Amino acid sequence: MYRTTIGFHERLQQGKIPVAYMLIETPIGWRVFAEKEIKSVFDSAGAIYLDGTVYLGGPAPVSDGDDYLGEGYWGIISKGGRVISWGGFGRSLQPRYSDIVASFSQKEIQQLSVELDNADDYFSRLIAQEPFVGQAVQVYLGFEDLPQTQHIPLFRGKATELQLDPTSMTLEAQER
Repeated sequence: MYRTTIGFHERLQQGKIPVAYMLIETPIGWRVFAEKEIKSVFDSAGAIYLDGTVYLGGPAPVSDGDDYLGEGYWGIISKGGRVISWGGFGRSLQPRYSDIVASFSQKEIQQLSVELDNADDYFSRLIAQEPFVGQAVQVYLGFEDLPQTQHIPLFRGKATELQLDPTSMTLEAQER
């Protein structure tokens, strides 16, 4: 069962369509991918630090030069519209076994498969420097004009497999 915020519910009632997007953690930072370019999600609040980092939320920096990034900070290093298709989420809503007691101890692990655009060799170059396998993967559903904290988390796991083709990359992930 998902709980939504009032803003999320109001946008659904207005007939607006939410955007699904994926975050992949790399050793350098988070990369965000969706079916289209995400314009306002994860935009900075306008403060750029001297070391090149961007203030993305949380408590404001204090005047003595210390940086307080606080909760809600994401070290986003890129975002783009590269998702070709969501392969779907695998999750069982009913026990696999007729034995009710055994069904409580057996949980089906959620799996995710996403196909990403690699026509310009973006991922071919990227994964040589930032390996994705073993890294954290998260999928959210939300509206671009709402803060990320009001988006619905659909999946949290780790990338387990990667298949690179000349025009696409398929990323498989499993729930942690």
